[in-house]
Amino acid sequence: MLPIRGHRRRHAPARRAHSPRGANPLLTLPRKNLLAGLFCILLGAFIAWRGRSYGIGTLEAPDPGFFPVALGTILFLCGVGLSIGALKQPDVGVELNLRPYLLIPAALVLFAVTIDRFGLIPSVALVTIVATLSLRGHSLRAVLFLTCCMIALVYVVFVLMLSMPLKPFMWRP
Repeated sequence: MLPIRGHRRRHAPARRAHSPRGANPLLTLPRKNLLAGLFCILLGAFIAWRGRSYGIGTLEAPDPGFFPVALGTILFLCGVGLSIGALKQPDVGVELNLRPYLLIPAALVLFAVTIDRFGLIPSVALVTIVATLSLRGHSLRAVLFLTCCMIALVYVVFVLMLSMPLKPFMWRP
């Protein structure tokens, strides 16, 4: 294709690849899977241990602890499988992005703190903005559009359709 006179063809800037040498060895992809597997092992063991205090019963007549013990055991076994798979996987040096892991729970805490003080609409707006900050590459226009859509959707579903007693705006410092 021939360039038009007076105009230059612009190329997108090249992205830098993450080098395995600069990657933190605790935050690479196999280590992330290993940490997730260990977390599942610990959580599954805790759920199964706590579920035993309710009594397990039998398959014909299960007691209240049967379901937590079964789910805890399944989670424990999934964690073991994930950990073994992570130990067999070679270390490829892919870095883990911690922003989503920090900002999404922060958005949930922010919603819990602001819903009773400021109302539904400001809370949903703050949560949407914080949650979109967890990913890179969003323009301000896209964030504002998503925020407006989320406010409208949440208001229509929870206030108008489900008739929940949520005030759109309030001020309680």
